Amino acid sequence: MHFYDSEGRMHDVWDVKQGLKKGFPSVTTILGVLNKPGLNYWKEQNICLTADSNRRQENEDDKSYFKRISSIFLESQKAAKIGTMLHDYCEKQSAIVPIGFEETCKKIREYQNENFGRTVVEESFCYDDLGYAGRCDVYGLLKNGDGFIADYKSQSIKNGKAEFYPEFKAQLIAYGKGDLSLRYFSIVISSDPANPMIESKEYTMEEMEEAWEAFKAAKTLWYWLNK
Repeated sequence: MHFYDSEGRMHDVWDVKQGLKKGFPSVTTILGVLNKPGLNYWKEQNICLTADSNRRQENEDDKSYFKRISSIFLESQKAAKIGTMLHDYCEKQSAIVPIGFEETCKKIREYQNENFGRTVVEESFCYDDLGYAGRCDVYGLLKNGDGFIADYKSQSIKNGKAEFYPEFKAQLIAYGKGDLSLRYFSIVISSDPANPMIESKEYTMEEMEEAWEAFKAAKTLWYWLNK
């Protein structure tokens, strides 16, 4: 879990009480109280495939088998590592292009150059008056001068269409502290080098107003569960 102190410094902790002593929960930590069907299905599917490919060994008890499968599953999750590399490329002009993702990275830069004006990337914040903190991927001005906040996501895009989950909106509006005068975008990048594509979605004011109420409810629930 990620917590931030009042100076915006991140602390990665496993214990909530320890985290609260250091500061405030991150937006993503708070949104962890929400059910995420897409992510859960992906995990369940891949754990099942891992178990099917690594059958129980002779005289291996349940605890040892489950531990071995979990270890193999975590080690095999290259998609998460690819996502981190693509994220770095989105946020740093000097970042190295991941091998095999040359076309994808070209599309990322084309999108940024076409749409973004002056920007600030990967900046931490702490809204101590609202009881949460986090790190925003990118915010600033669009080419036309409008203020915006955007968040990058990577996923295995199937059938040529990205998935935009409800928590994406809640995360963005939390970064914006509920400011409905800003424009909000989720930018999904394909984690499959054979399918180089990027898809962006801008949310309506009505969507973001609902998302702000949802985030505040999630925050209330998170604090209630962790009293």
